[in-house]
Amino acid sequence: MNTNKYVIASLAASVFFFLYGWVIYDLLFADYVASISPAAFAIPPGQENLLYIGLGCLFQGFILTYIFIRGLENKGLMEGVRFGLMIALFMFGVYLIWAGTSPLSLRAGLTYAMFDFVMYSGGAIIMGMLYQK
Repeated sequence: MNTNKYVIASLAASVFFFLYGWVIYDLLFADYVASISPAAFAIPPGQENLLYIGLGCLFQGFILTYIFIRGLENKGLMEGVRFGLMIALFMFGVYLIWAGTSPLSLRAGLTYAMFDFVMYSGGAIIMGMLYQK
């Protein structure tokens, strides 16, 4: 493993995940997400813990880059889209479990899975561009 490329790709993906989440969940679709999310899951605007969010994005960036480079086939853009789809489908399974065990609705789970597909595909495309063999 090329450690420098791994760290750079992981950090770039982490930044992408953070910025994408901010744009989607706080700027563009905040009202919609609030309307489909149960009150038990909602944190009042302005009370989010940015440290936890940043650490979560950093963790995802490093772990997902590690998984991505283990299966890297140098197939370009479609490889990132494929990886994003696989991660989004995995997360959809998580959202289905949440819908069955919490106040999260199936509609919310589908919405989050759609947002995840775009986020993880974008992150994987960045990983692939920065971590080429």
